[in-house]
Amino acid sequence: MQRRLFLQAAAAAALLGCNQEAAPVTSAADVAAAIPPGRSSRDVPLPLGPGGAPVRLRFLFQRPAGPGPYPLLVVHHGSTGRGDDPSLFGNASFPTPLAEAFAAGGWLVAAPQRRGRGGSQGRYEEGLSPAGSGYSNLPAEANAGFARALVDAQAATDWLLARPEVDAGRVVLAGQSRGGILALVQAAEAPPPGLKGTLNFVGGWLGGGFDPSNVNTGLFRRAGSGARAPALFLYGEADPFYSIAFSRSNFATFEAAGGRGRFEAFELPPAPRRNGHSVIWVPSVWGPSVARFTTELGLPAPALA
Repeated sequence: MQRRLFLQAAAAAALLGCNQEAAPVTSAADVAAAIPPGRSSRDVPLPLGPGGAPVRLRFLFQRPAGPGPYPLLVVHHGSTGRGDDPSLFGNASFPTPLAEAFAAGGWLVAAPQRRGRGGSQGRYEEGLSPAGSGYSNLPAEANAGFARALVDAQAATDWLLARPEVDAGRVVLAGQSRGGILALVQAAEAPPPGLKGTLNFVGGWLGGGFDPSNVNTGLFRRAGSGARAPALFLYGEADPFYSIAFSRSNFATFEAAGGRGRFEAFELPPAPRRNGHSVIWVPSVWGPSVARFTTELGLPAPALA
């Protein structure tokens, strides 16, 4: 059932992506080269184009200095605000505080950039309105965009699991904003065999005031109904997209569908340009909760400064 759902999503994504250009294939030697210690990036050809043609996705890494293989943290990125500024699509997303804390604790951290985002090739088509006004809240368009993102997330994870640096028996999926709900649904419908848990930082697909058809409810129900591993939901007060009340409702939907986990809400210390949507960037807030969660899973805790 899990595989069938993934293949259905792949078919939807292929239809959406039929007009994108395929990427030239990166050399096999480059793909096979070791991921170096510290921060690095790599463009990897994955079969995401028409007919399985290769499309290069950019991966950002944070790797420990010691010998592997390492437990793997896959971090899925969020959106670009309202989706109405194409100049933002090329900006890479890498939550440095999270990555550095986990790498210091002995984890390999990977942040794949989905098609059309952060230096990856292809078109960015994750639920944008055909009218060019940004993200659509029409269920058919929003859900098709989610299906496309799920295909990219799974293809990226499959490539990572085959890496010699990765301990495929110790995997945590994580994500911020759109990446948070993406990680939860991936964990339910196409989980890595070694999945131990999921970290959801302020997750949701459409903002609470922009979701009259309850697209989020359907996605959180999917995440709960197939959940095989516990999840930690981490949200911030004064989030302009996802209020605590709205997010608690989504967590209740997740639990009612069969999901297991904890919901934690934080008040972030004031700082310029910071609000409740910035939780992932403030390790002093989430650090103790995440350390407790990973320890409960029998995994190394992130090392906080």
